[in-house]
Amino acid sequence: MPRPTLVTPELHSAGATVLHRSPFDDLVVPISQTPLDARLRDRWVKPLYMTVFEGVEAVGRVLLPQVGEISPELIAALLAQFNWRPRLVGAFLVAIKQRADFEDLVGRLLLRSDVCYAGRGYCLALASLNTRAALRFLQDYLRYYLTRPDLYFDQANALAAVRHLDGVNGTDHANEFGPLWARFVGDKDHWDLDATCARFDDALRGVVSVRAALTPP
Repeated sequence: MPRPTLVTPELHSAGATVLHRSPFDDLVVPISQTPLDARLRDRWVKPLYMTVFEGVEAVGRVLLPQVGEISPELIAALLAQFNWRPRLVGAFLVAIKQRADFEDLVGRLLLRSDVCYAGRGYCLALASLNTRAALRFLQDYLRYYLTRPDLYFDQANALAAVRHLDGVNGTDHANEFGPLWARFVGDKDHWDLDATCARFDDALRGVVSVRAALTPP
């Protein structure tokens, strides 16, 4: 999908608040040409998009009655919307269900970063999948977007994901990004990486808890 050249009110509402060029513009991602079905929006997006990073209990209450409806078709429909809200929910469902078949799409969506606010969901999904390919997507994202101090995107969440994977896998991939991070936050006094990592780890623990609650004994 070619990048727009003007931020319209519709694009701003969808999360395309910043127009930018990147080496990832040619990555192909599916974009639906029709709005999300109202039933799916009301059943999945509205109850979840503001809570997936905030409260495990609230998420569980929404998902438990309808967990059997989480399908590849649903996730694909959510991720294909050019809007941060359904994309965030779609990425969260990838994490909950550990759908490795969506890994490549989630990675490409992260690298393109067409809409704001959804990136933390992509990072959560990739960290939950914990594969070499997932790590490469996070690394590629950081190697480029940490050189763009003008873009206040998901650099902190991506680095938090790499740190988390280091802790799980006994690796030290995050060390590569120390100098880049220091330069990136040179003009961002309010960016607190340790706090972001703590919130990210809490969110991942929440994913594990919700997954366990939704899995039949």
